[in-house]
Amino acid sequence: MISISTGVTIGRAMETHEKFPERANIVFVKVIDRENIEIRIWERGAGETAASGTCSSGAAVLSAFTAENRAQGHGPTAEGGATEVLWRDDDDIVITGSAAFIYCGEWPA
Repeated sequence: MISISTGVTIGRAMETHEKFPERANIVFVKVIDRENIEIRIWERGAGETAASGTCSSGAAVLSAFTAENRAQGHGPTAEGGATEVLWRDDDDIVITGSAAFIYCGEWPA
């Protein structure tokens, strides 16, 4: 897996870099082979994030271009688990993965 220190240290620095005046989301993608991708996500304003469907889709498409093969039922593994990504022939992308509450609260009245 991409190291925690890389994701946190570089992600934090890049989010607030002067080239990104409105800050930026930072995603590290490691393409291992045609069926295995690892990602680590740093979201602006939120810090390290366990998973993201958008980031998973982007990583799978990147992998498809790198491997010159469309992603078919495989997707990235992030800290929060694996996501299946299917890039269909009509160019729609379908993602499948688990979802879980990580926080619950009430907005002040």
